[in-house]
Amino acid sequence: MRILGVKVVDRTPTGDGGRQRATLLFQTDTGGISLSATAEGADTLPESDVVDQLVRDGLRQLNRLPEHRHGDAPVILAQDIKVEVI
Repeated sequence: MRILGVKVVDRTPTGDGGRQRATLLFQTDTGGISLSATAEGADTLPESDVVDQLVRDGLRQLNRLPEHRHGDAPVILAQDIKVEVI
């Protein structure tokens, strides 16, 4: 699966010591996938670091899906991947 872009939507503080939850919309070469991701320390980190944590959490989850876990269908990021915060 090749990730072409990511949209970060519905960012919400959880009230848990600066934790933030968001929905990630991954645009792929075969369609799209949506996941819920979290970032720690969102109340003290720069915006770019929070978005980075959210995307990393989403990628971690994608790599744990059965079809990607064993490397049969690796998750690949496009070189010109775009991350949008909506």
